[in-house]
Amino acid sequence: TPGEAAVLAIQAGVDLIAYGPNMGEGTQIQAMQAVADAVRTGLIDENRLDESVRRLLRTKQSMGLFDWHPLEPESASQRIDLDGHQQLVMELFRAGVTIAHDDAGLLPLAAPRVLIIHPANRMDIYRECSPYRDDIRWLAVSDRPALGEVDLARSIASQVDVVVVFTRDAYHEAAQQALVTALPLEKTVVVALISPYDYLRFPQVAGYVVTYSPLPASAPVACAVLFGEQPATGVLAVDLSAVRP
Repeated sequence: TPGEAAVLAIQAGVDLIAYGPNMGEGTQIQAMQAVADAVRTGLIDENRLDESVRRLLRTKQSMGLFDWHPLEPESASQRIDLDGHQQLVMELFRAGVTIAHDDAGLLPLAAPRVLIIHPANRMDIYRECSPYRDDIRWLAVSDRPALGEVDLARSIASQVDVVVVFTRDAYHEAAQQALVTALPLEKTVVVALISPYDYLRFPQVAGYVVTYSPLPASAPVACAVLFGEQPATGVLAVDLSAVRP
């Protein structure tokens, strides 16, 4: 539960637990209550929390947050290095995109016939990957592929040598799982755009690539890795060995 996770995080040394926008207020209250209860029962030493508070205060002080004053929005472009930030994001993706495994040796994509399946609202994937080869077969599908889309994907996949399918949080989306499992897994490479845990739903795939984020900057790096333009230097951040076939 979120409460148990909060307690374990603090025990592991986490100073600040940040919940995403989809975590409701009630759930956050339960997590805070779980931490308070853990202190009362001795599961967490109150001195442990004091250590975190001191680190957070020191960090705020080092950033000048105690002397913070509102800034003028009109001058934001003069203070924010957007180009530099974008370059940093690209560097992060180049360092982070990971080939979790490629048991069948399908990467880089050199097979004569390749099919790439991607979310229909991610045409940036098409724009970034298509320049590498002009003979790729493409299929854009919805976030929750309908039976007709799955059938079409299965049909086209039977005509090619390698299938690459981009997933987006398929771990939680049954329709995406149905799409992937309908493909010939022995020649399918999954590129997970969000969660590395998509793999748990179809561990028999021949290859698995992780970007850890769906940001647009993931597309050019993922495509460069798929086609061997650059090596995948990322290291898998989670342990998937328990479900490897």
